[in-house]
Amino acid sequence: MYKNNLKSSKTWVITLLLSVMIFLILIITFNTFVDPNWSFNHSNRFNAVQVSSNFRKSKANYLKYKPDTYNTLLLGSSRIEFINQEHFNEKTFNYGVPSAAYQEFESIIDFVIEQQDGIELEKIIIGLDFFITREENGADIYNQSLLTEALTNVSDDSFRYKELLSIDTFFNSIENSYYSLNKYFGSDKNISYRNRNNVGFAKKYSVKETEDNMKKRIEFFRNTRYDESYIYNTNYKEELFILKNKYPNTEFVVFTNPITIELFETLKEENKEDEFKRWIRETVEVFGEVHNFIGNNSVTSDKENYQDSDHYYPHVGDYITYYLDGKLNEVPSDFGTEINKENIDEELSKLFH
Repeated sequence: MYKNNLKSSKTWVITLLLSVMIFLILIITFNTFVDPNWSFNHSNRFNAVQVSSNFRKSKANYLKYKPDTYNTLLLGSSRIEFINQEHFNEKTFNYGVPSAAYQEFESIIDFVIEQQDGIELEKIIIGLDFFITREENGADIYNQSLLTEALTNVSDDSFRYKELLSIDTFFNSIENSYYSLNKYFGSDKNISYRNRNNVGFAKKYSVKETEDNMKKRIEFFRNTRYDESYIYNTNYKEELFILKNKYPNTEFVVFTNPITIELFETLKEENKEDEFKRWIRETVEVFGEVHNFIGNNSVTSDKENYQDSDHYYPHVGDYITYYLDGKLNEVPSDFGTEINKENIDEELSKLFH
C-alpha cells in the first residue's frame, strides 16, 4: 500500500513538472513568435500590430537586434511618434518617446552611434515642446530612469531571453496578436500602434471626441504645466550647447511641435509669454534657427488635425517632414516659419500680437 502511494505521488510530481515545463515552453515560443519587445528580427501575421507600454525599451531593442545604418535621428516626445521616418529624404530613425526630456537625448544619440559601429549621424532632428523648459521634476527623472534601464538591459545579450518568461511580455504578446489577427482578417481596430518597421499609426477620433480630449488636455496643462509651479530651467541653454558641441560633425535641425491654437491661447492666459519667448531665443542662440509651427495657422486651428490639444495626426507629421525637406509645395502655405537671429523679434511679436 505504502509503495503504491509513493509511486502515485512520484507520478503526480513528474506529471506536474512536465506540465509546468510544457506550459513554460509554450509561453517562450509564443513570446518569441509575437516578439512584442522587438527583441528579434522577424515579422508575421501575429505581430504586424505592435502595441507597447515602453517604447524607450522597444526602440532600443529594435536598433540592437535589427542592425542598420541611419543618416538621421529624429528625437522628441510622443508628439513626434507618428512622424513617418520613411518619408524623410534621408534614412531616418524615429526615437520619439512619451514625455521625452532633452536630458535623455545624449544617451540616445550615443546608443544609436554605438549600434552602427561608431558611424556618426549626419543629421539630428529634434522636435521641441515648451514644457521641457520647466525645471526637472519627479516625472522627468522617472522617464530618464526608464531609458537608463532600457539601455542597460539591452547591453546584456541574455536579457532578451529572460524577458521571454515575463508575464508582462506574455500579456503584451496576447494583445499584439489579437490586434494583428484582426488587421489580417480585415477588421482593423481603431487604436494607435506601430508596425515592425517602427512606423506609427494613430487612433482616429471624431471631432466631438477630439473636442472632449482637448478640454481635458488643456485643463491638464493649465493645472500642471502652465501653473504657478512652473519654473524655467536656467540650465536649458547651457545643456543644449553641451549636447550640440559634443557632435561637431552633425547637423542639428530643430522645430517646435505644433499645438492647437486653443492650447497656445491657454499658455498666454497663464502668463507664460516671457518664458515662451525666452525658450525660442535660447534655442535660436544654440542652434542658429528654429522651424516654428506654433501659432495661428490653417493646421493648428483645425481640430481634425489633432487627437487632442497637442498630439497631431500623422499627416501633420508629413507636413513637418516635407517642410524640413524643402518640399514646400506639399505643405499648407501658412504652416511653418524659420526663426533666426535676424527676424526673431519680428516673429515673436507676430505670435503675441
